Amino acid sequence: MRSPDPDLERQIIDDILILGHAVPVEIKGARKSICTVGYSPTKGLVRLYPVPINVRPRRWEVIKVPVERNKQDIRSESWKIQGSQSEWDVLFKKVHHIHEVKGRQRQLNLLHHLLNKYEKDCIHSLNDEKESIGFIKPIDIHPYFEKRENYDPTIQITLDSDVKYKTSSNFELIPKIKYRCSRCKAKNPHDQQLLDRGAYEWIRKNPNNAEQIWKNFRLGDPDYEHYFIVGNQARRLTSFMIITIMWFKKTPLQT
Repeated sequence: MRSPDPDLERQIIDDILILGHAVPVEIKGARKSICTVGYSPTKGLVRLYPVPINVRPRRWEVIKVPVERNKQDIRSESWKIQGSQSEWDVLFKKVHHIHEVKGRQRQLNLLHHLLNKYEKDCIHSLNDEKESIGFIKPIDIHPYFEKRENYDPTIQITLDSDVKYKTSSNFELIPKIKYRCSRCKAKNPHDQQLLDRGAYEWIRKNPNNAEQIWKNFRLGDPDYEHYFIVGNQARRLTSFMIITIMWFKKTPLQT
């Protein structure tokens, strides 16, 4: 439950570690937005949405940003940047770089810390505990593409950028993954869309070699360990999608 104190609805979070970004979507007012997921030692897992497409800190970067609650989003992990409507075209100025977690070992140590706190045995556990973001260990992974029925190839320039960024509806191919959780409670495999912005960027730049994205994530490579960061939808709280994929090479003890 959220606190009724209005002072807690607007605050500054200065320790958000960026974990990933979703593919841009078009929202009200012809704005193009991404969903950013991260971790704050003071707030826990954090979802920033909407975020302009010209605000894109890298994974492992720590940022400071003034945030507020979205009255239309009841998920406790969700925040939006203050002024997200009235100051949309200059919102990028409010996101400040603090530092970056560098070095693969430091990153892995931090990832394992997050897994200890937020890994779930199944998507059903996230639903049962009414959590909207979590880490899932996938097994029996089967990636594939689905063709979008309402495919729209036209791309418009927006106020916040003079670049013709594609949104999800501008892609004919939808990357999806069928998998089971480490201790799956579902009768059938989960079948979810992959939203990772990097995956869509690869498809945009390499339309004739879309299948390569699965190799980019090392899916199917027995030498690598994988975890999905999954999140649900504000209007469909029991429907989850894969926001991004975290992967790392196994140590000799893990083989």
